[in-house]
Amino acid sequence: MFNVRNFGAVGDGQTLDTAALQDALDACRDAGGGEVTVPAGHFLTGTLRIHSYTTLNLTPGATLLGSTRIEDYTLDTRGKDGDQTGYHLLRIADATRVRITGGGTIDGQGPAYWDSPEAPRDGEQPWRGYRLALSPHDRRPSPMVDIADSDNIRVEDVTLTNSAGWALNMRLSRWVWVRGVHILNPLDGPNSDGIDINACRDVLISDCHIENGDDAIVAFTLPGTGPCERITVSNCILSTRCAAIKFYTSCGYPFRQITINNCIVYDSERAFAIYLGNGAAIEDIVCANIVMEGGTHPPNFGVRPIHIDVRNPHHKRRRIHGIESETDTGADYLPQTPGSVRGLTFSNWVIRSTGRIIAGGWADVPIENLRLSNILMQVSGPQDLESFVNPTPSTGQWNRDLPHLRTIPAHVIVHGVKGLTMRDIEVVNASPEPLPGMHGLWLEHVTDKQIEGFRTYPLQDEYVGLVRKDSE
Repeated sequence: MFNVRNFGAVGDGQTLDTAALQDALDACRDAGGGEVTVPAGHFLTGTLRIHSYTTLNLTPGATLLGSTRIEDYTLDTRGKDGDQTGYHLLRIADATRVRITGGGTIDGQGPAYWDSPEAPRDGEQPWRGYRLALSPHDRRPSPMVDIADSDNIRVEDVTLTNSAGWALNMRLSRWVWVRGVHILNPLDGPNSDGIDINACRDVLISDCHIENGDDAIVAFTLPGTGPCERITVSNCILSTRCAAIKFYTSCGYPFRQITINNCIVYDSERAFAIYLGNGAAIEDIVCANIVMEGGTHPPNFGVRPIHIDVRNPHHKRRRIHGIESETDTGADYLPQTPGSVRGLTFSNWVIRSTGRIIAGGWADVPIENLRLSNILMQVSGPQDLESFVNPTPSTGQWNRDLPHLRTIPAHVIVHGVKGLTMRDIEVVNASPEPLPGMHGLWLEHVTDKQIEGFRTYPLQDEYVGLVRKDSE
């Protein structure tokens, strides 16, 4: 066992302990592996590199405190892409059998890197309905904990808080366990993701509590990486101003064999989202036993408990930080080829939200084999559909190729699906104030459908429970 105090670490929260902490980690490596113990105290540090066969034991009362000076961090150019600035507090790269555990805390002191909140726009109204902190992308450490090109990594029973950007990122890695982790970030933090999964396989996330302003758990692929496969998320409690669980891609690597089970999503705008950009297959996903409550805070991009969004396969798109824009002007085009979304199952959901369920495929490139069963949708209040006409300046959160889907007055909207099964779906009016006129279920370009037991509260005369527009 290598106690960092034996290597000169002070732990008073003022003295920079980077060198002493790294000396302890290097001594563990030179001994062939072992445990590096961080006792109670506040250990101010810049970038630390954790080597193979190392357990970093952050004991209860121990805090690794991220330096507020970017000069104290080492730049990793391999991990520099958009929100991944290449500066990290803990870096695990080209390693095997690493464990971070012990009950302690990793505090990035992220607010020190943020400028004043963004100024209001359009008169008195702030952008997105609230003030959002700003931060130069290349002058803050993000992700705070970075796992790259590694295998057999465990992050367990620790707290990650106040990350300047992403809290925990894994890329091109296999067999990563994240269990019993608390991730607590300010809701107004910029790009304050919880867990990011970039082209990884065999990832198990369980028993975690995540609160942050950006995506709680997000899986994605970037050019030059690889697929996301065999991922499971279970028994987690999630809260975010963006999406609790999200998958997006701008390149052809697949997402497949994924389960999300037994999760609670609260004070959030989206529980589940898919954004398919270019040529990828997103398939064989089960999302079951979910309780979701919509947010009381103003949302980032509009409330949608479930949102599946397939972009136009016939457009070229401009790549910006690894994702494509919704415009077809500019430079640096990516060739656009049809992708596929198929084999999605959503079962045993209880939703209390003002939002709508939206699944948007294309008539010629449809979502295939979509199943929704045993879903209770409790509509907790009215939704202003006019706010969805131009919902966000962000490039990645809304499909501008099917703009009419954004304002359809229906609680469940399904467009461009081949093989739709819906069983035991109930829409309940749980609002203390009158709801605007809404349809129950709206279908367009849907084939091979089987709908049994769709029920809705009494609708106004001009609205109906089921609207079909398959011939258009």
